[in-house]
Amino acid sequence: MRAGGWGDDYPWEANVVGFLVGAGVGYVLGAKAGRGRYEQIVRAYRRIADHPAVQGAAGIARAKLGGRP
Repeated sequence: MRAGGWGDDYPWEANVVGFLVGAGVGYVLGAKAGRGRYEQIVRAYRRIADHPAVQGAAGIARAKLGGRP
């Protein structure tokens, strides 16, 4: 074990820093992709979510979970 090394006092520091770096990279890449790509992703999501097979599977899952929305 290193004496006085970074992260020795707070082992969660590395996880937090890793998360923040990942979030920052995701933000920058998302910003570069722009609004057009965002709209394309939203359209694809809605097309999939509105598909009858997906609606049926969601209904079955809701029934198994006790009717929660």
